[in-house]
Amino acid sequence: MTKSLIALRHDDQFLVAEAGAEKPGDIDIIARALRPDVAVVTLVALEHKSAFHSTNMIMHEKSHLVCAVQPGGFVVLNKDDPLVMQMSERTSQRVVTFGRSAQSIYRADNINGHFPQLLSLEIKSGNRTLQLSSKFVGEHFWLPIAAATATAIELGISPEIIAERVASFEPVFGRCSVMSVPNGPSFVFDCVKAPWHSLQLAFNIIEKGQAVRKRIVLGHLSDYKGNNKKYHYAYVMARNIADEVIFVGNHAHRSKASIADRENGRFKEFDSAKQAAEYISRTSIEGELILLKGSKDLHLERIALACMNNVNCWATACGKSRDCVECGLYEMPFADSHSRLSSVRTKVFGYKRDKRAAQKSSADAM
Repeated sequence: MTKSLIALRHDDQFLVAEAGAEKPGDIDIIARALRPDVAVVTLVALEHKSAFHSTNMIMHEKSHLVCAVQPGGFVVLNKDDPLVMQMSERTSQRVVTFGRSAQSIYRADNINGHFPQLLSLEIKSGNRTLQLSSKFVGEHFWLPIAAATATAIELGISPEIIAERVASFEPVFGRCSVMSVPNGPSFVFDCVKAPWHSLQLAFNIIEKGQAVRKRIVLGHLSDYKGNNKKYHYAYVMARNIADEVIFVGNHAHRSKASIADRENGRFKEFDSAKQAAEYISRTSIEGELILLKGSKDLHLERIALACMNNVNCWATACGKSRDCVECGLYEMPFADSHSRLSSVRTKVFGYKRDKRAAQKSSADAM
């Protein structure tokens, strides 16, 4: 965010910045620096549970952004979310609402988008209706589209430009983006993070999608690393939707899948993404739909990439926050790529790597 502010030019009209938080007070700092003219809040949901223990804490944190809106600006709030609407009491600036509710100023209606169909919807305001089509898979993306549309209209952007930009926007990789393998399966990537509330959204794509077979691959859940029941609940949810559920990682045993499910093939578990990739490559069929869902530490995207590329980087913990596509080194063994990058850092930055960490990473890649 700081880099974006520094990079602003005198002729720039807009800066769109995401105000994220990992601990209480983060958004307050961001809001004070941004001093926004417009604040948009789509929902309040529990993430970073270890730092924010309740949705009320999340609401309080996000409200800092609303409070910071400058005179003459406006706030865009989700009418369907009561916690979001509570923020309207914390600003003296104009409040614009969107949502499915009939009381919304901008109402989302006729929402359609079951795989392989792409999401389309209408935004209605007064006697005006704006038809929108998109490249998203998943009905839940109506929420950011409606928020962006309401904001753009209030800023004076023409409906024609809004419709064109929504239709041409490419989904962000790893946020329910889709990759279809020729004569093979289609993968839905949702492997950037996995807070509990996001599971049902991703599962809905599989449940409502049209496919000859459906499988769900589940990695680590965010904020639930200890001994808890969330993995079992996730398995029950997934089992009711998919023909097969595959758990990956060191929490797979927490599924508590029955012996019958293990024996009849409804459930599989693997320690690593490499093992899961080998299994899926061996058993995939044309026309099936596979969800890859989990936090980014396991890099589940490699499972799909291995169906179309020569993936050789199978480190269990590479330590990179970037996805494998952005990294671009997945065709190279981790030990080789890590060694090469470390050599460059040593020459250019005088960087000294920890030999014990490098040895551990090399062992993980074997």
